[in-house]
Amino acid sequence: MTFQDVDYGLPPAELEEIFQQIIVPDYLLRSNPEPQREPEAVLLGGQPGAGKSTTAPQFHREFAGRGGLVWVTWDDFRPFHPAYERLLIERPADMPDVTRPAARWWQDRAAAYLLAGRYHTLLEGGFREPAAVLATAERFAEAGYAVRVCALAVPAVLSWLGIIERYARQVEVAGTGRWTTAASHDADYKGTAEVLGLAEASPAVSRISLLTRDRLVYDNHRDPTGQWTIRASAVDLLSEARDTPLSRLQRTALAHRLTSTLEGLERAGSGHPALYEMGAEVEKALSPFTGVQAPARPQELTTTLGSAAGPSASAPDLDLWPGEPPGSDLGLEL
Repeated sequence: MTFQDVDYGLPPAELEEIFQQIIVPDYLLRSNPEPQREPEAVLLGGQPGAGKSTTAPQFHREFAGRGGLVWVTWDDFRPFHPAYERLLIERPADMPDVTRPAARWWQDRAAAYLLAGRYHTLLEGGFREPAAVLATAERFAEAGYAVRVCALAVPAVLSWLGIIERYARQVEVAGTGRWTTAASHDADYKGTAEVLGLAEASPAVSRISLLTRDRLVYDNHRDPTGQWTIRASAVDLLSEARDTPLSRLQRTALAHRLTSTLEGLERAGSGHPALYEMGAEVEKALSPFTGVQAPARPQELTTTLGSAAGPSASAPDLDLWPGEPPGSDLGLEL
């Protein structure tokens, strides 16, 4: 995959200047990571709202005494765009589309920089493009990295609620939020299982882990002969974790969280049809025995909300894995 014909929104020279002068010192190397003779790459994925960012502490603890870990997240690159602050104030609905090309360029460039420098690296993203994820694993493995694929094993109802609550937090802090569409969620949800299947079959991947929001539930390694030490398939364990029924107490607590969040967004004037449609799906999934009902159904709100589709409601939340960085392969000289 190449990006030579992609419009990144800024001139290449400006993209590179921002990368070298700001992103490298202030983001990639801010924690003083150390190059490694035997570096490791972690590809962390799952559907939006699953809680990928909540796993940060355990990964940083794991690498704390081993040279540190550089954590790369797609959305972290958006604020480096020169127009980011102005867009948030003047055109918040356009911010994701305007900043996406440059953020994608910097993500690809960061992956190349870290690989060339042999730093322990974690790439956080969606798994909607399984072939691209596997290609990333292969490039790191070819460069001498031990590659680990980690996936969030979280039921859809929890990640739907996570999307709604994340949007509410953004609205509370910034007055607006970036909405993640159901289609974007579902693409990553489906792609996660496919990535695990490819990882199990690929010699480039030496470790596969499954995480819930609070603990490690599966951790498989290859033995010296290249065989997996645990016979149980990660794909099967993922399905089992996703399908594990929630208790009545859990359902009731989550339903109350949904109701409170939707009511807060309605008071802030930040409700929109897609939000309430997703809320209705969460309510439906939690409804057995809870006795809790969300404040309104999407069909009841459509007439009052009109066309208020919400900030970037039509734009998917693109957590894409790096392809080849612009102008070179991953052995790019810096």
